[in-house]
Amino acid sequence: MQLYRVCNIAPGSYLSIRSRPQLNGDIVARIPITATGIEVVGESVNTETVLWVPIRYGRLTGFANSNNFMLAESPVTAQISPGKPSDSIHKAIALYPDLQVKDSPINREFLRNYNSRKASGDKTLLNQDWPLTIAKEAAAAIAR
Repeated sequence: MQLYRVCNIAPGSYLSIRSRPQLNGDIVARIPITATGIEVVGESVNTETVLWVPIRYGRLTGFANSNNFMLAESPVTAQISPGKPSDSIHKAIALYPDLQVKDSPINREFLRNYNSRKASGDKTLLNQDWPLTIAKEAAAAIAR
C-alpha cells in the first residue's frame, strides 16, 4: 500500500475532503497540511477542472483534489523539493509515473540530470516548470 502526504496547501490552511468529487461537494473533513498516511481507496474521477481521488485518512473518507497530495516517499520529490513540491512536479509525475519508482530508469536519469544541472548552476532550474522539462528530457534519453 502506498501512502501519500498533503502538499501545495498554503501555511495555516488545510486539505478539504469532500463528500463527492465536485468543488461544491460538502466538506466532510479537513486534513492538516502536515498530514501523512493518506491512502487512495478507489478510482479517480476526472471533472472538467479537477482530478478527484477517493482517499482515507485515519477513519475519514471522501474525495480530495489530486493536486494537493503526493506520495510520501517519492524518490524524486524527496530529493528535489523536500517540503515544497510544485505543480510542475505533479505534472511530470502524472506524465511519467515511474519517476516515483526508486531506481527506475527514468528516475535515475531524472536525478542524474537534475543533480548535474544543480552542480553547474544551470539557469533552467530557475524556471518554475523545470521538473517537467527535465522529466521530458529523461524520458527521451531512456527511449534512445
